[in-house]
Amino acid sequence: MKEDCNLSIRAVNHHPVARNSEKSLDVRAEWLEKWVNDGMDYLKNCVFIDESGFDINMRRSRSWAARGPPVVIQVLQQKLFCTQLLMQSLLLV
Repeated sequence: MKEDCNLSIRAVNHHPVARNSEKSLDVRAEWLEKWVNDGMDYLKNCVFIDESGFDINMRRSRSWAARGPPVVIQVLQQKLFCTQLLMQSLLLV
C-alpha cells in the first residue's frame, strides 16, 4: 500500500469547525481583556481548577493519507462543554 498508492500511516488532527471562527476569536479576546484588566495577580495568589471536557470524537488517531503536509479533519464539535473555575486564594498573614 505504501509504495503502490504513495500513502503512509499518519497522525490525524481533529479540529472543530468553529475553532478559528470570528465568534470564537472574539470570545477569547474578551476573556483575555477581562483577565488583564481584572488586576488580580495570577502568579501569586490564584489557584486554577480545571475540569477537562470529554472528547466526543473518539476515533482512531492515525489514518492512511497522502505523503506531505499534516492531516487535519474538521469535525462539528471537539469536546463537550467543560467547567473551568478560577479561585483567588486567601492569604492570611
